[in-house]
Amino acid sequence: MGTIVGYVCSPVADPGPLAGAKGGAVVRRPDPSPPWIVVDHAIESTLVARWPGRLWRVEVLDVGGIEQASARANYTRALAVRVLEEIPACRVFGERGEQVAAVVRVACRLDLPAAERLAESRPPDADGAYSRCWHRWLTRDGRGPAAENDDYSGTLAAGSGGARSPVNCGLTLLHREV
Repeated sequence: MGTIVGYVCSPVADPGPLAGAKGGAVVRRPDPSPPWIVVDHAIESTLVARWPGRLWRVEVLDVGGIEQASARANYTRALAVRVLEEIPACRVFGERGEQVAAVVRVACRLDLPAAERLAESRPPDADGAYSRCWHRWLTRDGRGPAAENDDYSGTLAAGSGGARSPVNCGLTLLHREV
């Protein structure tokens, strides 16, 4: 195994083995059973289970004989990592990460009446606009094929590997939170 450097996002509320981590620290699971430390190979494919989170750039030190998902997986299951640095967690959402994080923070605080008011005020052409945005993104980034008449309304992620939406994991996280 060559050197694997990647990213781990841990929720602030339940940081798991990375609680209190600092640059240079070695973090090790006590045994090779799940849950493992899952190291995403690219920031674009980093999975965010809950928000707010902390984002760590780490080096995989030990996979401890853990069975890996597949040779094509965008992540490595690790038993031990060295924390290289903490980076702003909003970077998982892409180039406009701070703005996406602000939307996620508001979404996390929505109550049912507010969510219902938002749903009621949804413009009639929202699905069409949303679908057109997905089509442009898929076509622009060569992730297609995206036929002009494909309906992407309600889509949270598309494609495989790397970025799966214009804001990486942001849409799936928003869906889970709301």
